[in-house]
Amino acid sequence: MTVITSLDIGTHKIVAIMGRMRADAEVEIIGVGHHDSTGLKRGEVVDIDATVDAIRSAIRGVEYASGIDSGSVSGVTVGIAGSHIRCMHADGKVKIAGKEVSANDIASAIDTASAIDIGLGERMLHVLPRTFTVDRATGVTQPIGMYGKQLGVGVLLVNCADAAASNIEKCVYSCEMKVDALVLEQIASSRAVLDNDEKALGVCVVDIGGGTTDIAVYLDGALEYVGVIPIAGDQMTRDIAHALQTPLRVAQDIKERYGCAYASDVGGHERVYVEGVGGRIGREIPRQSLADVVQARYTELFVLIREQLAAEGLLGSLSAGLVLTGGSASMEGCVKLAEEHFQMAVRRGIPTQKYGVRAMMQDPKYSTGVGLLLHRADAIRAARAQAQVQNRFFARIARLFGSGARKTAVVSGY
Repeated sequence: MTVITSLDIGTHKIVAIMGRMRADAEVEIIGVGHHDSTGLKRGEVVDIDATVDAIRSAIRGVEYASGIDSGSVSGVTVGIAGSHIRCMHADGKVKIAGKEVSANDIASAIDTASAIDIGLGERMLHVLPRTFTVDRATGVTQPIGMYGKQLGVGVLLVNCADAAASNIEKCVYSCEMKVDALVLEQIASSRAVLDNDEKALGVCVVDIGGGTTDIAVYLDGALEYVGVIPIAGDQMTRDIAHALQTPLRVAQDIKERYGCAYASDVGGHERVYVEGVGGRIGREIPRQSLADVVQARYTELFVLIREQLAAEGLLGSLSAGLVLTGGSASMEGCVKLAEEHFQMAVRRGIPTQKYGVRAMMQDPKYSTGVGLLLHRADAIRAARAQAQVQNRFFARIARLFGSGARKTAVVSGY
């Protein structure tokens, strides 16, 4: 049994999720651990020691919940996000080595497309093939086996700040674990909440976290664009604290318990008790006043998202609409407000029970952690499939050459 662990290092909370790969190669979640996070700001590590302590606590929690010995987790798949993320499109072409396109030809084309200079201090995080061409045939999704002389590929390159990635890796290494993979959080969240039909039609995933709002657009089944907006749940909390003159911790609690992003849905008789700041006496306010503040902030966020999508020429391509996920997507009324603002279909994205997700984890705040786990499972399945292909190839060679194959192996080893 293969056990895998994901680590979602968020601005407010660090979540560790453990899963096991069953005999049918599907992944099943067996435990979750989380701990408050104070060492990050807008998705980036700003306090190594605080982040290390929080990671250790989250890992201990998931080990306990999963019923395994403490210290058993040796590697994790980790998410990365923040305003330092960049994406760009690139193309590559190679001559087809034989008469038919092979996996080696695809690898060569992708290497050619990604052989570009990236900014100083940046790291290439993902190289994602989008579409292929074989001679004059365009829009090819699976070129292996096709006849031709030239193979072309269009890729999306995702870069990040090397310092930001290195700080995350240092925190994990300090916990005596290795990083199995560093994955863009938009990709992870999308893996958990989207289906293939949505990706094919055109869809935008909006992951509203604590420090940043992360955007991912899929067209024709492939990732087309990623973006980041430095406004999210934290800004809403601060606005509430200022408007209601209450401490941030109280504002956060009030937001989660009584907030509503669609003010007209709030009854005029509803009241909310607000604790005073600095020992002052608390008071009751109309819930409508709270909703006005929350709606204003969500509206501002949606305006910025719309402007970013329009600037990239993507607004008219989202036939499947928007999917809101992340912790701040749980807000009452935010889906309704988004539908009104964008004039398209909007739904809330949550991990489903398809992956063994427990009832308490069917919440948008777990989308990234579950998606990281599924991403790792996909990579393991792909590696196993590749190994099986190679094993069949060498077995075929052995059958063809019989004992001669063993002699050749001895000579090569020498």
